[in-house]
Amino acid sequence: MVIRFSLYCYNFPEDVQYWFYLDVWLPNDVPLTATNDAAAKAETVVRQVLSETEVRSHESKNQHDLTSITSFIGGGGPRFWFSISPEAPQTNYARVIVQVSDKDLTPKIIGPLQSALSRNVPGAWITVRQLQTNPVETPVEILISGQADTDIKDEAADIQTLRGIATRTISVLQQSPGIAVMRDDWSPDSPQVKIQIDPDRANVVGITNADVANSTAAAISGAPSAC
Repeated sequence: MVIRFSLYCYNFPEDVQYWFYLDVWLPNDVPLTATNDAAAKAETVVRQVLSETEVRSHESKNQHDLTSITSFIGGGGPRFWFSISPEAPQTNYARVIVQVSDKDLTPKIIGPLQSALSRNVPGAWITVRQLQTNPVETPVEILISGQADTDIKDEAADIQTLRGIATRTISVLQQSPGIAVMRDDWSPDSPQVKIQIDPDRANVVGITNADVANSTAAAISGAPSAC
């Protein structure tokens, strides 16, 4: 088995634009309402931090740093910047796009905003990201490998071993200065239901896999009425 940790270094500086965005991640099994609540809290934090910035930096009360804020819940929304690929639809993800009135403010606000979000939105991994005009990623990968096996009976034990090594690695990395957000791409365990189908008996009575899938989806999530 192999564990891969990728650290990305950008050779080009971050662009200074009127927009920046937040990646909001929650555990895999959360409903869309929980993601919506986390994005709403993130919006509140953004407004609060920008409001405090206005009080400190502007003499005119009519000048506002925040121009607009838009959230896409359950996916990345349309592509708004050519170098940013939209995330696929998934209930545990939201993207919050923020527009400010002064583009020179974006690099100044990223640090305080990241700290405020980490403190005030528990249960979510939120990363504040500036736009990249032409990002060039140089991955630095940490590989932890051992002898692999193909026996499905050992799969559960292998997964637990993999998670244990990843957890210890994260604990080491968290002690490094400057770490604001750390998230692996596996996420915590979530319950799953697997239906065992006897294909021979199903064929005898004329039941297809599609019939089973549609019936299961209707039982769990409901189905539109034919009326």
